[in-house]
Amino acid sequence: MKTSVLAILCGLTICLATHAQNPSEEYTYNFSATNLPLFDLNNGSFATNVGGIDEVFTMELSPRGRISGGFSAHYDDGAVVIDLTGTLAGRLSAVAPGYRVVFGGHGPVTGTAYGRPVSGSESFRVRLDADLTTGLATGTERVTACFAGLGCRSTSEPISFDMAELIGGEGDWSLKLNLTNRNNRIGGLAQATLSTGRTVDFRVRGSYSPRLGISRIQLRGLGSAGGVLLQVTTDSAMALRSMRGKLFGQRIEIPGNSL
Repeated sequence: MKTSVLAILCGLTICLATHAQNPSEEYTYNFSATNLPLFDLNNGSFATNVGGIDEVFTMELSPRGRISGGFSAHYDDGAVVIDLTGTLAGRLSAVAPGYRVVFGGHGPVTGTAYGRPVSGSESFRVRLDADLTTGLATGTERVTACFAGLGCRSTSEPISFDMAELIGGEGDWSLKLNLTNRNNRIGGLAQATLSTGRTVDFRVRGSYSPRLGISRIQLRGLGSAGGVLLQVTTDSAMALRSMRGKLFGQRIEIPGNSL
């Protein structure tokens, strides 16, 4: 009789809750670049030639998907020699089948034109669409340069480069949850670690249902990740049922991607 009753209970959520884990330990989840990639552009740099100007961009990507960095450029056709330096800012976002990178900047211009010194300022804006299938980023750069006594000139040129020059890491990453459970209220800390070794810290808040064996958890970014939110749901064995949010400007969504 006891065996029959137990068999009946095991067909219900009561049985699931009886054997459910109490989420008050450390749990680590590993993700592959094949199914759920997360890349870093930290200290990424690339060089390109746009309209005869040799350009070098150096970028850093924040956990919120914001881009910051600097650039330098050099033009020399014998009669005109121009050097540019400055800062840039922008954003990375996920757009199928890859990413969209938009950034702009400004800085001073110095050089010579036909033996005479010239100076001024320039501003630019770049929009790139990166296809992860081909690894190629293509787009447009728009530049406006103003010279003292000579006025301003604007131009628009195509730009392209291999994303491998900019992306950091292999795309594999992990998420570690260090949880506490008091009266079914979940707290603690979490940390995401990219394949580059870069880490992002989170504060954890959530709830645990003993009846269902389900934990619903929010991960809120700390420090430079302030404003980042990941929403996580786990089952009775603390396996991920769902995870949604954005990190480093890239969409994280389970289900919809296999672990």
